[in-house]
Amino acid sequence: MTTLEKLMTEMRFVLTEKKPNEDRKRAPQTEIDRESEMKDYACIYDFLENKQKFEPALSRLSALMWSHYRMMTLQDSQAPLGKSIPTGNLFTRALGLVAHQHGFTFQQGLAAETDFNTVPISVKLTKSDPYIGYLIRHKLFWKDVIATDHGEHSHSLQWLVLARELSGRTTSVISDLYARTVDYYAFKDEVLGVNLWQFLVDCFPLDGGGTRDAAGSLLTDSYRAPNNVTRHLIGYANNLKPLKGHFISDYFCRRYKKRGWVELKGSSVNFKAFEQSEGNADWVRGTTKFNEARLKRTGLAHDNAFSSRVGHEVVYHQAPGKLYMSD
Repeated sequence: MTTLEKLMTEMRFVLTEKKPNEDRKRAPQTEIDRESEMKDYACIYDFLENKQKFEPALSRLSALMWSHYRMMTLQDSQAPLGKSIPTGNLFTRALGLVAHQHGFTFQQGLAAETDFNTVPISVKLTKSDPYIGYLIRHKLFWKDVIATDHGEHSHSLQWLVLARELSGRTTSVISDLYARTVDYYAFKDEVLGVNLWQFLVDCFPLDGGGTRDAAGSLLTDSYRAPNNVTRHLIGYANNLKPLKGHFISDYFCRRYKKRGWVELKGSSVNFKAFEQSEGNADWVRGTTKFNEARLKRTGLAHDNAFSSRVGHEVVYHQAPGKLYMSD
């Protein structure tokens, strides 16, 4: 069975709509349009399933982000005139520069991020969010702080790899396909099942975490599971050692170690819970049903100022520089 047949026939993903005070139901769409969309999503599915393609592509994204990081911290000749070094959130700012290039909305709150010294990624999801579709439809990225194994930025990395590598190979641009994943649902026996976001990029790893998926359609050892992206980057199968000369991998390994999010006990890797940000003046819990699963950053991080960070001499992707992190 081809991937297109899987999406069109076996899972039978269809476009849906949700109107106020009504149940979600199938939306009008011609079969020609549905097939065109599913061809694009089949291309995404196949890329995430192919480790030999995804891993080098993730490394290329890492190299680009390292270039942006060096530029922002005034480490190379391309540093922008008149700009000062951002006060913090350097990794997410580098992520945001790539996101902008590919049609995603990097945010100040829920508005576009436009300057180095405003707040990038100011939304954290701390539990399952029934209104996550709002963020996705508006092409927003967020931090996942539900489980360290899942990772804060795994979805952002999945989609930025796809946007860079599949440019010109899909009928719709990747950011538009991203936005529509939450409106396609499996449709069997006139009943809506999982949505395409879950099936395409939010699966569970084979060795655990899939208790909510009795049928097993969401279990995979591929990069359709965000956990597998995180595990690849933090050296899950390599005694928690980073990938050599890899910006994102080394940054994640240092971050996870510093914050105590993962530890090696014998041959076992144990993930710890994220610390939550309640009590931190920079983060406020949503107070309505719409946003109660989220923490929203109200200002720049005050507990990790750039001036308090150490410049670690590093070489990533054959480019030397300094990685600024507090010890």
